Amino acid sequence: VNLYGERIEVDYRGYEATSEAFLRVLTGRHPPGTPRSKMLLTDERSNVLVFLSGHGGDEFLKFLDKTEGSAHDFAAAVAQMRTQGRLNEMLFLVDTCQAATLLTRFHTLGVVGAASSAKGENSYSLGHDRYIGVATIDRWTHAVLSVAEGMGPDSNMTLAALLGAATPRRVGSTPALRDDLLDRPADQVRATDFFGSVFKVEDIGNEPFDFAGIAWP
Repeated sequence: VNLYGERIEVDYRGYEATSEAFLRVLTGRHPPGTPRSKMLLTDERSNVLVFLSGHGGDEFLKFLDKTEGSAHDFAAAVAQMRTQGRLNEMLFLVDTCQAATLLTRFHTLGVVGAASSAKGENSYSLGHDRYIGVATIDRWTHAVLSVAEGMGPDSNMTLAALLGAATPRRVGSTPALRDDLLDRPADQVRATDFFGSVFKVEDIGNEPFDFAGIAWP
């Protein structure tokens, strides 16, 4: 069962998806020979979206039930990204039990976090897939995604409105939003700052392009 769809490129699969690999992607500290497809090639102008989902608890998240990432790990990695000039702003989304505890250690300006559940609360799945016998999405993720999928690149929906779709009644827990590290509240942040992008393309017509004039690395 392909849960990603036809247009999603998966760079880390199976046992490659460890907590160490995730932190290396954020900080850019990869082993020699790592292909560019496995790197996060961002700079100081980049808005970065991070989404984590799985089994977790008070200030930790499991990766494949083998390794764990902690709130301290994530906060330190994001602080390094700021120092290295690898981000402008970041939206850090977490859907797991006690998810809000993973946002508590952030101190880097420009980071806004949202979580599916408060400390001491569970995060709940939405039904199950009859072919594989387990749930393929959680309630909080489904609530946010159902709204995000309807946005266009020119949407004026704010981040607060998007995340507000996941109400306690709908998800069975208490969602959290932390925006104190931003220079503006979440109801003044466009959701498409993180969930969409628009590229400028210049039409040069049928003129030939001089590849010989390019300095290749």
